[in-house]
Amino acid sequence: MADLKGKTLGIGRGRDLPYIHLSKLLRDNGFDPKDDVKWFARDAGRLAMLKSGVIHGTVFPATADLIAVRAGMKILKKLETPALAGGIHSSSIFVQKNRDSLRRFLEGDIEGIHYMINHKDESVIVFSKILKNSDLKPSVCPKKTTGT
Repeated sequence: MADLKGKTLGIGRGRDLPYIHLSKLLRDNGFDPKDDVKWFARDAGRLAMLKSGVIHGTVFPATADLIAVRAGMKILKKLETPALAGGIHSSSIFVQKNRDSLRRFLEGDIEGIHYMINHKDESVIVFSKILKNSDLKPSVCPKKTTGT
């Protein structure tokens, strides 16, 4: 972490989930996110920028972190976020007007997350087809562990 001081970190456009996660990680490690690092905002291509040295750190969504590790990148912190895109967003007006539809959507989303957690190997195979990335293999998925 100390090596990141003064370096450039990649985020999406604006104050997105990678920015929030990186800012918290920096603060937790004694950094001031406003003064101790530079921010590079771009929607795509962060792995290529990391590999080429344009940026020195970023947050990857699920499965992209596996690709980064295979490319020789180091994971500083694994974020245990079950959503692929970092969450679901809505306006309060939409929630008020579409409560039942939203409830059914969320139930389906939670069911899908539950399925992914309990069927990791199969889920990675499906994601590799959808993402058109043959690099993803079930064997690189961390196995679920139980703690005491």
